[in-house]
Amino acid sequence: MRGEAGREMRRYNRSSVLTTLYHEGPSSRVELSDATGLSCSVVSRVVSELLSNRVIRTVGAADSRGGRPRILVEVNPAYGSVVGVDVTEDNVQIGLYDFALRQQAVSHFRAPGSLSDVGALSQRIIAGLRSVERAAKTTRGAIIGAGVAVPGPIGLPAGAELATELAGRSGLRIVLGDNRVRSLARAEGWLGAAGKAGRTAVVVLEAEAHVVLVEDRRIEWSGDWGHTTLVYDGRPCRCGARGCAETYIGADGVLERHRQLSGGTPKPGSKAGRRLLTAPHPELARETVGYLGASIAGMTNLLQPERVVLTGWFGRALTERHLDELRENLAQRALGPTTIEAGLATAATARIGAAALPICAFLEYGQDPRKVIPLEDGRPAGFPYAVP
Repeated sequence: MRGEAGREMRRYNRSSVLTTLYHEGPSSRVELSDATGLSCSVVSRVVSELLSNRVIRTVGAADSRGGRPRILVEVNPAYGSVVGVDVTEDNVQIGLYDFALRQQAVSHFRAPGSLSDVGALSQRIIAGLRSVERAAKTTRGAIIGAGVAVPGPIGLPAGAELATELAGRSGLRIVLGDNRVRSLARAEGWLGAAGKAGRTAVVVLEAEAHVVLVEDRRIEWSGDWGHTTLVYDGRPCRCGARGCAETYIGADGVLERHRQLSGGTPKPGSKAGRRLLTAPHPELARETVGYLGASIAGMTNLLQPERVVLTGWFGRALTERHLDELRENLAQRALGPTTIEAGLATAATARIGAAALPICAFLEYGQDPRKVIPLEDGRPAGFPYAVP
């Protein structure tokens, strides 16, 4: 096969083998052939190419049912590093990870007064990038690329402008921007419970409420679930409607309900507010868990996921104390056999999901994206904004 069709077929073959190795771990050539549907001869050629480029490495042998032992290969963690940036209203976190997404160094900065000040925000990220490079004793040239997770509406390229600015200032060839909610869900799909089932609804509960559908570790859809109606003509919502789910299950809405019950409450988004919501008043907790269970049941009856994963800082706080109640609530209301699981118990989830963005590009092309993706204005030309 020649020309463009041949190049596309070789790219597909590399992508299939590398993606399988990345997510399934050490495998033999025969196992890779079975998993990808490619012939043993094609797999052998691809493996030889990836070995010669140090993208993968051999890791010993496994017992065979007769004949020679099976040589195992795996993704090489030392091939290069990736950067994940998590931007919130208060803080900027910059993490440096190896090719297997194991943390090498991390740096924290206070966010500038306005996140719309892209220049000031990018300066702080560059400072953090230098800090993690020094801590990990690595160089800019060893970094494959960076992913940036920023707060913003679901479905909008909230990180695109910042990613372009960072690419120009940092000299990194690949910088991809995404929404924080999608980054949280991506991390759950790659490293958490969402990667252990087929169709998974990742529910992100923080100040707001969102849902992201993940299937085979790829983001299929994301939605502003918090603005579906939970109670007809219910509590007023910031969007102008009434009865939105977010006002009953989002952290800001629950804090407002606490104010109504107690006559005073910390400001939404404050550290005091977070502390209060990690162990809320029993009456408030019971009410919130009830509304959350009803909301999740309605969502699962519509979307039919095999599993629900609850993440985000508020979601994790609820699962730590009320996971059994939520499971019971879901079992009573859901039409199908859907399970509910706690998300990753780490504050690094969003930046891990962001760091996975350049690896997504690597797996998509089956080789280092810096070598194959042309650039326009410092960003990958023709590469989709919404990376899976």
